Amino acid sequence: MTTLAGHGSSVTAVAFSPASPYGRAEVATGSLDSTARTRDAATGTCLATLTGHTGTVEAVAFSPSGALLATASGDTSARVWDVDSGTCLATLAGHDNTVQAAPFSPSGTLLATASSDATARIWVAASGAHLATLVPLPSGGYITLLPDASYKLDGDPGDCLWWAAGLRRFGPGEAGRRFPEVRRLPPGAPILPRPMR
Repeated sequence: MTTLAGHGSSVTAVAFSPASPYGRAEVATGSLDSTARTRDAATGTCLATLTGHTGTVEAVAFSPSGALLATASGDTSARVWDVDSGTCLATLAGHDNTVQAAPFSPSGTLLATASSDATARIWVAASGAHLATLVPLPSGGYITLLPDASYKLDGDPGDCLWWAAGLRRFGPGEAGRRFPEVRRLPPGAPILPRPMR
């Protein structure tokens, strides 16, 4: 049995690497002390201490290849790290509250973040480019907001569409008249560039 010690305070998250390019099983931990650590799972040896967050590390997740690690934090951001070097490759900023989860897509190309601000966001894992914000609606539908000010809507948005245009409230029929840059995409239009998955 291996004991994983070394954080300055309570461990808040843990994840095993699904694969390792180095021939060893690795484990990542997050902590109340705003750090994450990667370790050799067999020996408990600390391989890297990842610093930069200013809030609790709420979640950790390895990419399918095991080469990248995502951390989600109470500082409203997520980060993507190179597991081998411990270098931060991208800081994902844009949420307004704690980021609670940051899983990779099956290909490892994309990263999703879920936040206490009641939204989820989709990012390019390697660069940190923001691709879409997903806002669930009380009606059971959703709004998908894209960085170019376009959106998709499914369900009754109530007054939730204000997210899309500088915190100004508007209904689905008003957007095009009041904010020409805000446009509704057709129902079948893709929200992510192809062939990203």
